[in-house]
Amino acid sequence: FGRGDDVIRSMEQVNLLGAALGLGIFHVLLCRLGTPLATRWLATALAVFSFNLLALAPTAHIKLVVLPALMLALYYLCLWERRRAMGEEALGGLIAGALALGLATATLLSLYAAVPFLALAVLGVARRSGASWAGALARAILFGALASLVATGFFFIGHLASGGAATDPLGFARYVLGAV
Repeated sequence: FGRGDDVIRSMEQVNLLGAALGLGIFHVLLCRLGTPLATRWLATALAVFSFNLLALAPTAHIKLVVLPALMLALYYLCLWERRRAMGEEALGGLIAGALALGLATATLLSLYAAVPFLALAVLGVARRSGASWAGALARAILFGALASLVATGFFFIGHLASGGAATDPLGFARYVLGAV
């Protein structure tokens, strides 16, 4: 990483790396789901050549840095859903998905809005696979709480690293809201 134009090039490279890693995780997910080879490559190619990816990947606008963590969340949650459909509990996949989503949310704050909707999806998947309302609600709350706690923890660490006082909750709230 350097100065001036080198900084812009470094940001472009980091963004491109994030896009490549995210697409790689997406492709591995398709492999794990047993997607036929031709369909898997077609889906990956469509993702590679999507307008948003083509527009953002080669730029210094580093939103695609979040893509690997977001794809990891998708990876673990899809495998968790598949295992639930087969009658297995697979709580580890749900927890890993929540942790990955928390990391993604810490990377791109606007993902906080997705957490409650994904928690509702967890509720639906758990109910569809035979969990009681109480059990499904417990899984949804666990998922939402973990994702939110991980994201908030990263923000708190950022607040401390930027010189914020650990004992000042209002300062931390201003720090987080200022990051929006």
